[in-house]
Amino acid sequence: MPDWGPVVRRLPDVTVASTLTLHVGEREVELMHPGPAHTTGDLIAWLPAERVLFSGDLVFAGLTPLVFMGSVTGALRAIDWLAGLEPAVVVPGHGPVLTGDDIGRVFDEHRRYYRLVQRIADEGRGLSPLDAARQAELGEFAGWADAERLVLNLHRAYADRAGTDIDLIAAFTDATTWLGGPMSTSV
Repeated sequence: MPDWGPVVRRLPDVTVASTLTLHVGEREVELMHPGPAHTTGDLIAWLPAERVLFSGDLVFAGLTPLVFMGSVTGALRAIDWLAGLEPAVVVPGHGPVLTGDDIGRVFDEHRRYYRLVQRIADEGRGLSPLDAARQAELGEFAGWADAERLVLNLHRAYADRAGTDIDLIAAFTDATTWLGGPMSTSV
């Protein structure tokens, strides 16, 4: 576990299966589960009156998204679902706060990236996720931080296609092999 400082961990008092509306003073906060996307337990906080979306790790602004513990197709659906809220402000899990045209741009980037992962997985039939990643052209995403996440995301796409669980050891081994050293996490 990372050292988060003087944090006391505790089990949740409340769980959310799909939606839960809270009232913090006069402010309404909707907690919503998009289904498997970044992980199987994603949850967003939506302030409908203010149109502010706290997306958590469903949105990575300016760096490679990660869905190996969730679903590539679920992540695509989640981006469309988030866009349908028509937020004025998005607070992503990683990267700067988004407003205006940047929201649509980042959502579109996510869609293109997830479709690229799907295409690489489809074209890589017969190849391992590592070999498919080695042959892949990242194009517009080549400059994104944490590009080795492609390998992890391909492991997810392959596992989903086969209807199997992801092999975490193999996925991380392949990602570090592709990267050529230990992985780090960007902003």
